[in-house]
Amino acid sequence: MEKVNPEDRKIIRKQLGRAPRGLVEVSARCSYGYPVVIKTEPLIKNSDGDFEVFPTLYWLTGPKRRKEVAKIESSGYIEKLEEELNSDRDLKKEYRRNEASYLDEQRNLLSPEEESFLKQKGALELSTGELAG
Repeated sequence: MEKVNPEDRKIIRKQLGRAPRGLVEVSARCSYGYPVVIKTEPLIKNSDGDFEVFPTLYWLTGPKRRKEVAKIESSGYIEKLEEELNSDRDLKKEYRRNEASYLDEQRNLLSPEEESFLKQKGALELSTGELAG
């Protein structure tokens, strides 16, 4: 885990056009050392003191990479991947293993208070993949 320094925060803010919420770490940097991927908290307290679910753990911040991913997404490639995933049993198994690992990583970031909140909402099982088939 790479700590986030004030310069990183400034760069990420400029990349996203806003301050990132729930920033945990810079997970990847470009060849020039700028942040391109950040990790965020799975739950964030809002101004009312309530938790807001933040399901995406990793965020792409690099403008060039975000633009390229947006092109891929808008071309319909995600639907093609979903079709492939649904038609390939081995690929689906691998996807489920990776998904479980991702959910474990998210859960490891939860505080006892956050776990309690999710249990209370009946969402802890969803966040841990226990209901995923």
